[in-house]
Amino acid sequence: MDHPIVIGLVLIAVVASMSLASEVLKPLALAVLLSFALAPLSGFFERRGLPRGPAVVLAVLIALAVLTGITVGISRELVSLANRLPEYEDRILKKIEVIQPREDTPADKVNKVIEDVTRRLDKPLLPQAHESRSVSDVRVVSQPTFRERLEGAIGPFLEPLALGSLILILVLFLLLKREDMRDRIIHLFGQDQISLTTKTMDEVGQRISRYLVMFAVVNSSYGLVVGLGLWAIGLPYPVLWGCLAAVLRFIPYVGPATAFVLPLIFSTAQAEGSNWTQPLEVIALFGAIEVLANSYLEPVIYGKTTGISPVGLLVAAMFWTWLWGAMGLLLSTPLTVCLAVLGKYVPSLGFFGTLLGEDEALGPDVKFYQRLLAMDQDGADEVIQVALKKRPRAEVFDDVLVPTLSRVERDFAHDAIGEKERAFVWRFLGDLLDDLEGTPDFSLEALVPANDGAVSASAPVAGKVVGVAANDTADREKIKT
Repeated sequence: MDHPIVIGLVLIAVVASMSLASEVLKPLALAVLLSFALAPLSGFFERRGLPRGPAVVLAVLIALAVLTGITVGISRELVSLANRLPEYEDRILKKIEVIQPREDTPADKVNKVIEDVTRRLDKPLLPQAHESRSVSDVRVVSQPTFRERLEGAIGPFLEPLALGSLILILVLFLLLKREDMRDRIIHLFGQDQISLTTKTMDEVGQRISRYLVMFAVVNSSYGLVVGLGLWAIGLPYPVLWGCLAAVLRFIPYVGPATAFVLPLIFSTAQAEGSNWTQPLEVIALFGAIEVLANSYLEPVIYGKTTGISPVGLLVAAMFWTWLWGAMGLLLSTPLTVCLAVLGKYVPSLGFFGTLLGEDEALGPDVKFYQRLLAMDQDGADEVIQVALKKRPRAEVFDDVLVPTLSRVERDFAHDAIGEKERAFVWRFLGDLLDDLEGTPDFSLEALVPANDGAVSASAPVAGKVVGVAANDTADREKIKT
């Protein structure tokens, strides 16, 4: 089972099964995610003495009330906004005229010529005899029955309503029977693996709960900043735009773009004449917030919260979106957390933990040697400088430089590297040691106390250097370290 080919075939079969059974697995996965989100609230009520059943029902009712209130409030504001949009139709048309080119572009001229030629080719050479006859268009229109009208009115809402009801029932049962579900999973994987299964499930629950909390905090803060910024700009309905930004941001990557388009359109509509100041201010506001959030805050915060690297989050979002569409994008982070935790505790799935985890994949000695083999002088120097800031120089020499010398000699002896790579490593290490010679080692000097017991930054470190006879360049560099 640990053979890579077997694992690969199993993963392909699992992905294919998940794609085929997506209509069943998507609502189940969403219900599990919602149960993770509502479990702390239900537990809070239970710790206050409320029985499990009423506590779960109360938690679900509070969530539904909040969701309904936000939906109704946003819907009313959107209706009011939609009623006002016709007032700005003339302004929108004027701005479109400014944007559109006044003359046909070369592409338009080419398309016009092609259309004229195609029209002439399609025109028949000889008139047909029946063309002059007029043909009456006769249609039979049947009056829809009451049942057909009812199906046409409520039919589009039946599927979402049924899906929502199913998810709600699943959430209720998962919250009511969460200990029973855990016991069944432990029994499924075997009682001999009870400690491993317990650790895995606890870590999955903790990571997903932290992610959901941080997700809600970040999105609420984002909506607040957007609302305040648009209010400062002077755009009407700032509360609506802030709420939309916060709610739509729960859809990763796609939601923020959607939340940006609506205030941009409205600012463009209400701006008079050729005044583009307010739309440009809206673009600048969202641009600054998105650059700060997407480039730094979200990857760092979510990465540290979930234990997944920023690149892993982005790649996982692409994969789950490809597999399950919009629902996969919404569930991408929790599902990826499960894979990363499984990779941490299940040896055969360890590559998930390596590829998705936020821990460093290589130690400083291996990373330093790899940079040298790639002849990346700047990268190798950066590895050493980072190590010297964290550890004393003697430890860096013993744990990074000396193993590097051993590796290069071993690989050269086994013909894994050539003379060019070997000479480059020797030359770099020689230059590095020459540069470090005579420079103070702050990590070691900080350990030397002054006469009064305080730490002295200028006290010299006394010691004896013992060397052995050098046989080659590698031995000489080791003595220098």
